[in-house]
Amino acid sequence: MSRERSRHDEMLDAIDEAEAREEEEEKEAVYRRPQQPRDPAQVYSVRVPADRLGQLREIAQREGLSTSTLVRHLVIDGIERRLSARNEIDELRERVVQLESDMIEHKKDYETRSDEAVEKMMGAMSALKRDDR
Repeated sequence: MSRERSRHDEMLDAIDEAEAREEEEEKEAVYRRPQQPRDPAQVYSVRVPADRLGQLREIAQREGLSTSTLVRHLVIDGIERRLSARNEIDELRERVVQLESDMIEHKKDYETRSDEAVEKMMGAMSALKRDDR
């Protein structure tokens, strides 16, 4: 029985030593939270005509970029230009609607003044006719 007990004690000692080493390693280890990408991206495959691919490579090399980075920049710039153009078109539409509304209002004002002027002229002509009699 002492033999079994001593094996049992050896096993417990080995477990204690392993746990102590693990605790020491954990104390020494610096925990770093995995960083998530700032702006998660997704891979998207694009077919590019061979002659344009050569041009892309030349431009990328001149600008010190990889071809992939250049394509990504071009796509993003194109999206931003389209969105910007769409915003400008929306603003122009709003201005056109406002101008149309202003024109209608001015036309009504002009018609009202014209009607008043015509009435004054008619009144003046009537007065002249009366005076002539």
